[in-house]
Amino acid sequence: MKDRSFDDEADSVLRQVYELVTQLRGRAGERQVPGGPKAGCAHVYGAPGTAAVAVLSTGVPDVASKQRAASRNP
Repeated sequence: MKDRSFDDEADSVLRQVYELVTQLRGRAGERQVPGGPKAGCAHVYGAPGTAAVAVLSTGVPDVASKQRAASRNP
């Protein structure tokens, strides 16, 4: 019998990422988190030494650009 541990872990994180994208787009229907989430985290831990984390967001502000613009226009 084939060891499916890697496939199961990959399937698990892919399902989590799909759900995060669906939530972030506001298309989760009855599962939709109220308030319009701006970020989410998917994680998986499998066999010893196997772990992955994915952080997704709707956008990250460019803080450095805003700081430069603010310093030019006091």
